[in-house]
Amino acid sequence: MHNHDGHVDAADILPMLKAFADVATFKTSNDLTDLAFTKLADINGDGVVNNADMQALLNLLKSGGGSTSVPEPSTFVLAVLAFGLVMLGRWFI
Repeated sequence: MHNHDGHVDAADILPMLKAFADVATFKTSNDLTDLAFTKLADINGDGVVNNADMQALLNLLKSGGGSTSVPEPSTFVLAVLAFGLVMLGRWFI
């Protein structure tokens, strides 16, 4: 998931978290078909949108992802914690 700015950076985390929190609402609010959503959110290229894609995004951020905008470690930790909270919320609903 990315925000279409051409860079992998911390700004890509929020769209991914929103997408995982409620896929249907995210697709509707962004006028995305299933195919367009998969193309946008399938970070690791395995044809499936799942937790592995968030991990792939976080790995890109950690490695620099080809962007000059790499989050500070504290931002990275907060992103991982936020992702964990979203996933816990989905499991208990």
